[in-house]
Amino acid sequence: MAAVCGAPRVRRFGLHRSVNPCTAATTCLTASVGRSTEDQNMLKIVPDPPPPPATLEDTLTLAADYALCAEAVAQQAILMQPRSPAAPLIMASMHELESLRRLLESALLQIHHPPSRHPTH
Repeated sequence: MAAVCGAPRVRRFGLHRSVNPCTAATTCLTASVGRSTEDQNMLKIVPDPPPPPATLEDTLTLAADYALCAEAVAQQAILMQPRSPAAPLIMASMHELESLRRLLESALLQIHHPPSRHPTH
């Protein structure tokens, strides 16, 4: 799997995604040089969640990103415990997540390039 969660990437269909659901728990601490203790207490440890997607395209793109991250987690689980009794279930989950991701990307392509509607006789 070439894609890495957390890195901005260009999707196959040309959209650029820089918001990554895999990094939702990152901290937003800033340098506290020259700040009072009151200011330091106001720093947020966990950032606010991103606003909900505005369009169907945004929703499908976000769902594809979540599927990609879930697939990466399952792949890492297999690498950590390749002889686990749960390994076949994890492999099946990886297969299903890959299928879901491809289906979502296909839906996004259909939004960008709707099929032409020619009457059939």
